[in-house]
Amino acid sequence: GYYMNSIQNLNYVGTEDAFYAPFPMFHGTGKVPFLAMGAFGGRVVVKEQFKTHDFWHDVDHYKCTITILLPAMAKWVLALPPSPNDQRHSLK
Repeated sequence: GYYMNSIQNLNYVGTEDAFYAPFPMFHGTGKVPFLAMGAFGGRVVVKEQFKTHDFWHDVDHYKCTITILLPAMAKWVLALPPSPNDQRHSLK
C-alpha cells in the first residue's frame, strides 16, 4: 500500500547503504526506513529521537547514506552554524 509506494523512488539504495532513522515507530517516517532497507538491502540506524546538534555527527559516525528530514527538521539543520565539515558527509 501507501508505504510501499513511498519507497519505489529509492531504487538507487542498495546493500551498502545505511538509512538514518530518528523517528518514532508509530509514525510513517519510522516505518519507511525498515521497508526500504528490507526491499533494497542495507541497514537502518535507529535513534530514539531527532537532535539537531547530533544530526551530522550521527550521519558521519554511522556512515549513513540516506535519511528523511521533515520540513521543520530541515529548517533546524540548515540553521546550524557553518562548519568546515558541512560538505564532507556520506549522504547521497
